[in-house]
Amino acid sequence: AQDDAREQQMLNLFNLVVPPDRTRGGLDAILELDGYDPIPFELKSTTSKSVATVRDFGPAHIVKWRHLHWIFAFYEKDAITLRHCY
Repeated sequence: AQDDAREQQMLNLFNLVVPPDRTRGGLDAILELDGYDPIPFELKSTTSKSVATVRDFGPAHIVKWRHLHWIFAFYEKDAITLRHCY
C-alpha cells in the first residue's frame, strides 16, 4: 500500500511538489525548474522486492503514463528506512 510518509520523503528527496489540482488517480508530483514546463512524475514505493501498480492495466494506462517520469523507492520492512530508488 502507498504510504503518505514515504511519498512525502520522496517529494523532499527529489525536490518535487504536489500539483495543486491533484486527484487520487491523477499526477503524483511535478518537478519545477525555472524556465521550463513542469516535469510530471509517478511515485511508487514498496517494502518488498517488487512494485505493484493498477489492477486493470491496459492500453489506456500506457497512454496515460507514456509522458511521465517514474521514481521507484524501495524501503526496508519497517517502511521507514529507504534502501534505494530508481
